[in-house]
Formats: sequence, structure tokens, C-alpha cells
Amino acid sequence: MKALLYDKLNTKLLEKKLEKSGTPSILLMLRAGYNLYQLVKKSFDYDKIIAIAGPGNNGG
Repeated sequence: MKALLYDKLNTKLLEKKLEKSGTPSILLMLRAGYNLYQLVKKSFDYDKIIAIAGPGNNGG
């Protein structure tokens, strides 16, 4: 799997492109959560996963 890192400028450009696509933000968050779950499930041998998120207004 290829890891991707985005700087502030490229993140803003990506966000603008996503806004123009018309995809609802809730769907984007669901996709992100599901794909993170799939990655963790594939990478670790655990029966249960707990996700903890802090403040920051970026957790969906």
C-alpha cells in the first residue's frame, strides 16, 4: 500500500475539487471511515477496534 501525505496547499486543492464534484460530505466521511476500518482490519489481528478522536472540527 502506498502512503500519501498532503501539505496544506494540496489539501485545500483536493477539498475544492471534492466540493465541485457534488459528493455530500457525509458520504466522504463514511467512505473515509470504512476505508480506515478496512486498513486496520487487514493490518492487525484484533477482534475489536476502538477509535478515539479529539477536538479539532475535522472529525466529521
